Amino acid sequence: VKNSTTITYSLTQSSDVTVYLFDAMGAKVKEVLDEQQKVGVHRINIDLMDVPRGMYFIQLQSNNQRVIRKVVKL
Repeated sequence: VKNSTTITYSLTQSSDVTVYLFDAMGAKVKEVLDEQQKVGVHRINIDLMDVPRGMYFIQLQSNNQRVIRKVVKL
């Protein structure tokens, strides 16, 4: 990605959702989202303009589920 990326996810029940951006060393770079969300499909735009080029990990956590995806900023 260059300046931003968008993630889409679906919730089958209302829950607290957190989305964090970590660098390649595992340090938290930014908290993207931390809020209660309702059932349905959600879309979040993650702004990467303020972080240097490199590899990052986006972590989405909801209830007892955690998903981590790699993203490379060019």
